[in-house]
Amino acid sequence: MSRIKIKSQMSILLCIVGASILLLFILSVFTTMASAQIFPRPQTTATSVTINSTKTGKPTTSSSHPTLQQQQSNPNLHLVKITSPTKGQQGRVGADLLIYGTSADNTTSDCKVSVIVNGVKPYRIASSNGKVGGNDYSKWNYTLTPAYTGIKQGQNKITAKFSCSNNPALVSYNSVNVTGVTKNYNNRSLTATIHVSDGSAHLEDKETITLKVTDTNSNNTIAGASVIGNITKPSGALFKKLEGTTDDKGKFPYSYTVSKGDISGIYKVIMKVSAPGYVNQSASKTYKVSPAPLVGSNKIPIRLNLAGSNNNNSTNGHNLPSTIIAIPFK
Repeated sequence: MSRIKIKSQMSILLCIVGASILLLFILSVFTTMASAQIFPRPQTTATSVTINSTKTGKPTTSSSHPTLQQQQSNPNLHLVKITSPTKGQQGRVGADLLIYGTSADNTTSDCKVSVIVNGVKPYRIASSNGKVGGNDYSKWNYTLTPAYTGIKQGQNKITAKFSCSNNPALVSYNSVNVTGVTKNYNNRSLTATIHVSDGSAHLEDKETITLKVTDTNSNNTIAGASVIGNITKPSGALFKKLEGTTDDKGKFPYSYTVSKGDISGIYKVIMKVSAPGYVNQSASKTYKVSPAPLVGSNKIPIRLNLAGSNNNNSTNGHNLPSTIIAIPFK
């Protein structure tokens, strides 16, 4: 009887142990499931973006993570920069001021650069100056004139804004402070003058624009002065960019030939000059580009020398003017 009793007790003990193990297993499973529901795993998703390939022109698909989107909406991105004038530079009160800069723009983006000075709204659209075309703002410029607002005496804040019409959240700013002066006692003054060879150029004429830089007080020419500038079309759009230094005679010449594609009207050339020890100076000049002076619809002008073949255009010591006679052509 004792052996049977012992076996019965052992069976009961084994049943208790097995039940305990099964209970612990069930509790463990429920705990894991509850933990998964309360603390779900973070999921990282990627966003598909369709862009146009600059090589093939065909749309391609790429993935961008949320961090890229966060960067695109970050206003502290450095997507635009004013390269001239520089921080703390001086400028003459009331004078024109050339503003140059760069941006992250490219041919596939729909972005632009605008400029505001001293908070005078609205922003003014800058001229694109990139190598690709009229909408390439990788390089840009803007001419500040009193027609918008002039440089005032003291501190002047110039701000460039980079914005994209297809992504309003992508905005970037860059600012510089320029000191407006009427007279400077620490630095010497420059005098900059522009001469245009032909105030009214025609088709195939060679137009030569010459900037001369001198010391205002001594009238001595300044060699090696830095020159940047541009020529604008009658519409105000950029026509040509000018950059270089003055020669040993203090001159910076630039020439080009008027072509068929050049629009008729008033062109404006503006140049900015800087030299060590001098206050920066600027100068401007306008000239006219006109069509070839034809008489009627089927005539061309021919210049005749009424005095014959004499080069000095005189007969018996008397000067005779040359005459333009319209010759019909068939």
